[in-house]
Amino acid sequence: MTLPTGRDLASLVLLALLVGPARALADDPASLTAPSLRVGDSWVFDRALERGTTGFSSERLQMQVEQFRDSLTVVGLKKDGAPGAFEDHMMGLDWGQRRMVDGDETVTGRPFDFPMAVGKTWKADFIDPTHHGAQVSARIRTSYKVTGWEDVTTPAGTFHALRIEGSGTIKAQMGPSSATISGAAASSGESTVIAHSQVSAGGDAYLTTYIVCDYVPSVKYYVKRVEEEYNAEKRSCQPQHGHPGLVQAHALILKACRRWRILHVETLWSARNG
Repeated sequence: MTLPTGRDLASLVLLALLVGPARALADDPASLTAPSLRVGDSWVFDRALERGTTGFSSERLQMQVEQFRDSLTVVGLKKDGAPGAFEDHMMGLDWGQRRMVDGDETVTGRPFDFPMAVGKTWKADFIDPTHHGAQVSARIRTSYKVTGWEDVTTPAGTFHALRIEGSGTIKAQMGPSSATISGAAASSGESTVIAHSQVSAGGDAYLTTYIVCDYVPSVKYYVKRVEEEYNAEKRSCQPQHGHPGLVQAHALILKACRRWRILHVETLWSARNG
């Protein structure tokens, strides 16, 4: 029996390193179609919210498919274990976020764009006409890209997921106001509010967003989602108590500008779907 030399062992190690990733890539589907959702499909997520350097909160949420209406999915959402009924939200069959704006059904977000394949890009552009204090409207623009496959570990287990990254801006148009606080917020699928604290004839306020989402075909949804919101360089933002995702923007005074960040993290706790 001839034992392998040091050079032979090195060659075997190199071959394993080269073949391993190639085999993983070969096993990954070239493209993913929209999931086949069914009434009763459900998911439980742990949601954490970090505000600046001191604020932190968390909750466990249950989500389930309740019914279908034409091209829409009615999804119920409530705190896990709560005795009350689910709060209904309208989604597309591809998980596109919808809501009524001025009497019309409007797409407010597109976290996925099926069929999805590595390298695919798309954009979402939504104008929220809702008035909040001095805010006249808000424009939310996000660019997405499918960057590749990765292994993601959550309380529900370890999954091989398709990674989607997104980045964008939220620009709020401010009307004339003499109030000292007008407020700032971004909430997926709901009203978006940005504000600043100053007496002025109006102007614009900004937030920048960055999103990472890990989608798993067998789960029919993402197993982890991270969203970061932070203020533009000329604003100083602080969280407003009692409103997840809400920030209160302040004018830059004597260059004493602090950069604030709000971090949303959702991880899958459990899933039950057919």
